Amino acid sequence: MKRFALIAVLTSLGLAESAAAQITRPEYSSLAGCPVISHGPDWHYVDCGGVRGYKILVAHSWGRPGLELKTPDGGKLGSLNFDFFGPLSSRLSWDIGDRAEWRIRGDESAAAPVALIVRVTLRYYPENGRGRPSYLTVSKIGPDGTCVTDSIPPGPQQEMLAAQAAETAPSRNCLAAGK
Repeated sequence: MKRFALIAVLTSLGLAESAAAQITRPEYSSLAGCPVISHGPDWHYVDCGGVRGYKILVAHSWGRPGLELKTPDGGKLGSLNFDFFGPLSSRLSWDIGDRAEWRIRGDESAAAPVALIVRVTLRYYPENGRGRPSYLTVSKIGPDGTCVTDSIPPGPQQEMLAAQAAETAPSRNCLAAGK
């Protein structure tokens, strides 16, 4: 009932469309079982598709996958590298999760992704006795740049915190490599 009242007030003020355009909604694509599109001795690219014509190419190289985002017309939207796990990043490797959560903004005719949430699981080597912590990375997507803005550590509210970070990702700064 409160939601209906809020929509009625916003509509009467002519603000419903602009308020709806500012809230993101999730759409999902798979990052598992994607076909290889090119390869070399120590690397390969897979095409994982995406949503609304946007797609993700995953570059696998030396145990450190990165993502390349493509626009519906095939242009490069940006690359995402996950090398911001502190000063030891150069010695770490990681896996990405099985799905991407695209955060979409805008009405149906002009809806486009503005953020992306992807799980990154660190691979620690057995000799250091640590587990495999799994982070949710939040990235902004847009004409001003595409980069990782947040890395949400494991915890009971991890998914909620990632969704909140995705709402503000387009206006956030990029995480620095190796910090």
